[in-house]
Amino acid sequence: MPALPQLLIVAAGGAAGACARFALQQLPFDDSRRFFLTALVNLAGSFLIGLAWALFDALGAPRWASLLAIAGVLGGFTTFSAFSLETVRLLSEGRLAEAAGYLAVSTAGGIACCAAGIWLVNKILQ
Repeated sequence: MPALPQLLIVAAGGAAGACARFALQQLPFDDSRRFFLTALVNLAGSFLIGLAWALFDALGAPRWASLLAIAGVLGGFTTFSAFSLETVRLLSEGRLAEAAGYLAVSTAGGIACCAAGIWLVNKILQ
């Protein structure tokens, strides 16, 4: 597939993922606790990327499907750049315990959710 159609597929998916993330960020949370929404997006995105990767691999999905869902939608949806910024802000505000908890939940939880997505696809397809 030529580069321009691939770029358009990723861009369309990225727009959808970014809009989904924006919608979640509109949930009513106190600004000092907004980082919990970012953690939720990171965990959900990690689960979904594991699920999509395993499913596409098992089904032999075409490359465009992976570009759309993984590089596009989930790339636009997950928020590790925001995760980094929010961690730095928590640390700079002296909120060390919250920063440590946020780091632990986002990293270990993200890896666990990704593994759970892969496990779920493998379980369903057995």
